[in-house]
Amino acid sequence: MTKREVGFLLTGLGFGLLLALAVILEVLLSLYKSALISAYSWDKVFLLAPILLLAIGLVLILCKPRESVN
Repeated sequence: MTKREVGFLLTGLGFGLLLALAVILEVLLSLYKSALISAYSWDKVFLLAPILLLAIGLVLILCKPRESVN
């Protein structure tokens, strides 16, 4: 597996986790509006992990491999 393939994998994973967090947030907000949940808090790791995966993946994708001199 090349660095570029790993980059695409991490980017997809990060994007998928961001979409999952958006869905969870939407569900929690709808429950909060109907007064079933009185309060909730976010752990910073859950918010930073997808963003870090996206950043690392994009760096791996955009980074050009160094050409070796024979």
